[in-house]
Amino acid sequence: MEQDNKQKSLEEEIVEQGNKQTQDNRGSKKLVFGIVGFLLGAPMSYFFQPPIIREKISFGRYVEHLPEILSGPNSWKTDPMLGSNPSLTVLVTCVICAAIFGFMGYLIDKANKPNA
Repeated sequence: MEQDNKQKSLEEEIVEQGNKQTQDNRGSKKLVFGIVGFLLGAPMSYFFQPPIIREKISFGRYVEHLPEILSGPNSWKTDPMLGSNPSLTVLVTCVICAAIFGFMGYLIDKANKPNA
């Protein structure tokens, strides 16, 4: 009988800890904002491309052709005419935006966390 009560209290404690952990992770903005930032980084990379690209192609066409920019035959080589690597610019912009948005999510989570 006593062992059954100990077993139940141990099970209840495990369930309680699991519920607390779930509540702590529920509504976490860091991951969501990080993913959104990464996705927004691709179109935002247009503004960090060399001026020759921005002069020759509109923002809409740039976004439309992003897969070609990232997967072209020479996409990861520096183009001497441009003086930069368009694919690397896209990747770096995505990572930076993900970090910025993730940090914003962290600050929101921190502000909404009740002091215990």
